[in-house]
Amino acid sequence: MRSMSGYVADIMRNTRSVYHYAISDAKIHERDEVNQRFAEAVLDNNSRDFWGEVKSIRSSGASCSSCIDGLECSKDIADLFAKQYQDLYTYNTSVPYDQAEIARIGDRGLHHSI
Repeated sequence: MRSMSGYVADIMRNTRSVYHYAISDAKIHERDEVNQRFAEAVLDNNSRDFWGEVKSIRSSGASCSSCIDGLECSKDIADLFAKQYQDLYTYNTSVPYDQAEIARIGDRGLHHSI
């Protein structure tokens, strides 16, 4: 079982927060780029079907992969991910760390962005 408190847990939470912020920021920038390219294309060519293209952009979402690691059944894929997360977060198989190094990092504080 992983610890929910202490230096390692604080670092994990901070790192996860920075990661999710970066993902959100990247999605916003991607959407802005698509909107900019669309606006430029419509301005350059008035004969385009504006509403048809708006509908196309809005309906183009991410699709799920139907095959992961050779597995095609959704239950098998879910079981694979469950096993991988269990292995990742099980105390016995987690990455070893040096207590003194973690204490040094904790003493420095988490005020710096990771």
